[in-house]
Amino acid sequence: SYRYILKDSAFVRAFVISVLRTVIGAGIQVLMTIMCAYPLSKSSDRFNGRTAYVWFFLIASLFSGGLIPTYLLYRDLKLLNTFWVYIAPSFANTYGILVIKLFVEGIPYDVMESADLDGATEIQKMVYIGVPLLKPTLCALGLFAAVGHWNAWMDAMIYVKNAKIWPIQ
Repeated sequence: SYRYILKDSAFVRAFVISVLRTVIGAGIQVLMTIMCAYPLSKSSDRFNGRTAYVWFFLIASLFSGGLIPTYLLYRDLKLLNTFWVYIAPSFANTYGILVIKLFVEGIPYDVMESADLDGATEIQKMVYIGVPLLKPTLCALGLFAAVGHWNAWMDAMIYVKNAKIWPIQ
């Protein structure tokens, strides 16, 4: 049975598409979530408009545009019938952004202040202090993202007509 299935090039191609979608999509989603959440965790005196951005992400996590506006947006962005229609919509996970923001706010102020005294930039503080302390959270969010990408089939059904880039689901 396995020889019969693996001889079918459509099955192998769909499996590769699913694996690529899961690996690339989850990786980019976690990276973009970190890059968005870390600045939002800084105090208002260092980041003007922080509260407005937090409310924007909170409202965006609660409400969706709907299927037809989403389809029209992907059409106008030329994402229909491409591999990137699987990955681009999940670049920023609003739930993950809010979770990481809260965890970074929980890092003791003394740790960040000592990094400031040593001359660290915000990017260095994020990479060398924030990310190592967030490893368990990032692993959990990465797992959620990977499972979400692997199990997704509705977007392929709606946005992709080309059978050569269908995932295995």
